Amino acid sequence: MSERPETAERPIAKRAGLHEHVEAFRLMLYSSQDGREIETIWNSRDGVTPFVVYSRDNSQELRHVLWGGDPYAPHHVPNVGDRMFVSLDPENAERVARETARRLWSDPASGYRGQFESEEQAFAMVFAELGKPGAPTLVTVTSETQQALLQKRSEAAQRFQRHRLDSVQGIGPNATTPSAAGVQSK
Repeated sequence: MSERPETAERPIAKRAGLHEHVEAFRLMLYSSQDGREIETIWNSRDGVTPFVVYSRDNSQELRHVLWGGDPYAPHHVPNVGDRMFVSLDPENAERVARETARRLWSDPASGYRGQFESEEQAFAMVFAELGKPGAPTLVTVTSETQQALLQKRSEAAQRFQRHRLDSVQGIGPNATTPSAAGVQSK
């Protein structure tokens, strides 16, 4: 497993000019230090992902391990029960920041008690990060989430088909003209 220091700058690059962040729409591999717990988490957006997440039962840290090797999967639809990264909405940022600060404050291994004088100070730091637009959070995929993703994929496929049909039939902004299509007029 490759290690990446927590303080390292994240590479910001565009994938074929499509996305701002290299981890956009990737299947991110996370592993416990002993390698016994491994989880693939889909990043459902063009945004950064954390270096470390907690296991489902919050018992251990899982670190991102495939730097630069995470598969690009913009059309992925996760299974019910999988976790995925979404952008945290402002309405939930305070709640998530409080839960995160409380968990880290109560975990001696986190080092938060040495970094901050109080749980409230830890909360302020966590909230400053989570309050930023596009901050990531983990959600567990429900059947409703999965159906919504499948519906979005279906609608996108239908738009693409209409766009292709319009361009072939000579209507719409991307229509091909007879001369452009290699057809000679008489």
